Amino acid sequence: MSTSPVYPETPQIEPASLPRPAAPVRAAGGPIALVIRGREYASLSVIPALVRHGFTSAERTTDDALEFLDQLRPSVVLCVVDPARGADIELIRDVASRLPAFILLLAPTSEAFAAGLEAGADACLCEKDSPETLDAQIRAIKRRLPGNGDQALDFPLRGFRIDLDSRRFQKGDQPIPLTSMEFSILSYLAEHAGRVTSPMELLHGATGRLHTEAEASQAVKVYVGRLRKKLQAQGADPAVIANVRGYGYMLERRQAAGTNDSTDNR
Repeated sequence: MSTSPVYPETPQIEPASLPRPAAPVRAAGGPIALVIRGREYASLSVIPALVRHGFTSAERTTDDALEFLDQLRPSVVLCVVDPARGADIELIRDVASRLPAFILLLAPTSEAFAAGLEAGADACLCEKDSPETLDAQIRAIKRRLPGNGDQALDFPLRGFRIDLDSRRFQKGDQPIPLTSMEFSILSYLAEHAGRVTSPMELLHGATGRLHTEAEASQAVKVYVGRLRKKLQAQGADPAVIANVRGYGYMLERRQAAGTNDSTDNR
């Protein structure tokens, strides 16, 4: 008989009507994530990733998950199921109908992603996806939860700041108009300033969705071009968003605005 893995370092919470472990640990504040386990999976990578991003997390099998779901009212539900199975599709539909949580599907393969999304999942990951992809997906989800982002990100040009809670990019006290996607792209670059991110990683981190390499390359090129124009209109060097040919994009770390480094702007 299989049992749920134990994570001594992970905040766990239990509703009063369900049996509790011998030494339950309660977490104060922060968004709640529920992992519904419908099959065996590499569980050691999932809950620690949730905890790293400030989620209080719990795991339940499909047998008691729905009762737990109704009492806990999580912000995020991670369904570790196989959308190729009819019973698992019904589970996703049931979860989606009960509460407005963000539903992330972790499937053994990508073959039934479409069925999972049709049933109510908001995003899908495959078992073979890297830990970095899982981490980026959880980060993207958390950015979309009201009041749960970091208040601000440092921007490597003096006088500029990124406010995640209000989703505003500012120069001093003046907001710089950005579309939702432009803001998501810029904030992801700022979170990883000094590191090159591929177009696929960048678009996935900004949208929470998977794209082909061609789709990501074309879309990111357009959004980066718009961002550079808006930075230039504010008197900033647009090349602070650098293009590292053959690899991706990087927000350079700089000490002052207006530097004129020679950077590939394409």
